[in-house]
Amino acid sequence: MSENELRVHPAFVEQTRGSMKKKLNMTIGYYRFIGIIKKKMMEFSRRVAMVYNEDVPDGFFDEPDYEHLSRLSENHRDDLLLEIARIICMSYDTEWWYILLQRSNHLIKTKKFRIFGNFQYQKDLEHFPRTKAEFYEWIQKTGGQTFLSQSHDFLQGRPYVRTKDHLIKVTIHDLTNTSPYDGKSKWSKSVTRHVTHFAMEEIGRIRDKSTDGNKSEWGVGKFQEILANQFVNARRKPGDDSDSIIWPTCPEPRMIRWHEFGPKIVRLDANELPHTPQSRAPPPTFPVRGNDVFFKNLVIAGYSENQRKYPQLNQIVMLRLLIYLRTKKRSGAGDPKNSNPLKNHYNILKLPGGVSLLIFFDNEAKLLECAKAMTKVQNNPTVLNEELRRAALYNQDLWCTRSDPESHELFHYHKNDEKDCDAGFKLSGNHMAFGKAQEGVITNKVLRFLMEIRRVYNEKRHSRFDTTVEKAEIQDWARCGSKDYSYTKNTI
Repeated sequence: MSENELRVHPAFVEQTRGSMKKKLNMTIGYYRFIGIIKKKMMEFSRRVAMVYNEDVPDGFFDEPDYEHLSRLSENHRDDLLLEIARIICMSYDTEWWYILLQRSNHLIKTKKFRIFGNFQYQKDLEHFPRTKAEFYEWIQKTGGQTFLSQSHDFLQGRPYVRTKDHLIKVTIHDLTNTSPYDGKSKWSKSVTRHVTHFAMEEIGRIRDKSTDGNKSEWGVGKFQEILANQFVNARRKPGDDSDSIIWPTCPEPRMIRWHEFGPKIVRLDANELPHTPQSRAPPPTFPVRGNDVFFKNLVIAGYSENQRKYPQLNQIVMLRLLIYLRTKKRSGAGDPKNSNPLKNHYNILKLPGGVSLLIFFDNEAKLLECAKAMTKVQNNPTVLNEELRRAALYNQDLWCTRSDPESHELFHYHKNDEKDCDAGFKLSGNHMAFGKAQEGVITNKVLRFLMEIRRVYNEKRHSRFDTTVEKAEIQDWARCGSKDYSYTKNTI
């Protein structure tokens, strides 16, 4: 994207007479960047055709074919995700070029920064630095004079950012728009943040059309890895092997602390291990009798030496949803005046197949009873089981709410975590999978399996006169009991 394109409105955007400047940095850039993302998606959606034609004209209001995109080959899918990540990185560098240009103009105008000699501040976008080597080259063109601070760590080559999660926080604040809206926050004006959230919505639409076995390839965790790698490896000219730099922000609404502000080095740890309007039809119901001991009897005791009190999976899911709603503060969630905010949200918690969270409870009253118990736990840290809290928060940085369709997606994980959990379903038993789930890695594979054995459990309760389903029987269905299941017939 050229600097001139950033100064000229796209043809499909009505002139706003500057009113959008109060809502977005670099408004024109925002429309340009999301337009590029849409254009790329429409181009890739044609790659599933037998004959691929690159010269098809796209209208301003055309939409990508999300069904086609969900069926892209592995290479084309990865290429598209790389392109989207590259555009976000381009937006980041362009936005900071704009912010620092405005800052320099202010400092020069107020005579708080002066450039002596026949030098000038480098105003061209093409010269804006993205690596340490480019930064030194950039300030050399101003005779070594700059209003930006170079910290001791920067000079010594020590990284400020080492993990993907930290990188996301200091570049776009939140990958999936999980922060409460604050119109006065500088973050609400960040173009890169809005472009990223737009991209995540579009990727979510593709994920909706994907088969169950392919959904994780369009998942939030995978895209975070791609985006982080692009920030580190792709923002450089050929032959430049110096460290990538980012511009440090703070999580508070002010976003930028200008005192001693300057570039920071990002170098990810090589072996980092991370911790529609779709109908939510309730599951078929039938009368059941007796106490519901399904999740209580699925707890795998002794899975981890570090675990003292083993959390139930339904408690983990409920506490995760409640924490998310309090953080999000949507539709009165978190407001003490709203006695039951959960009623507005449990049906849009996204589960495989679009089913309702009610599938894990006998009825809504039992669901709300569990929510009430978890709310007491949430509000009283002295009784909060540390393992339960840790499990509920395990993937907090990957939580998101989709606006179209509206849904809460709280089961995204980093690829290594998802792989480890799903690999825990073994011929000898599913102990490892359930153990990882107790730690908070409740993947789609785990959820689908739980739905199936929950159905069997309810059918047994319905058909038996005494309504008793023993713990050993439940664990045998789940293949997580004390015996070796290698030579038993798996009926579930």
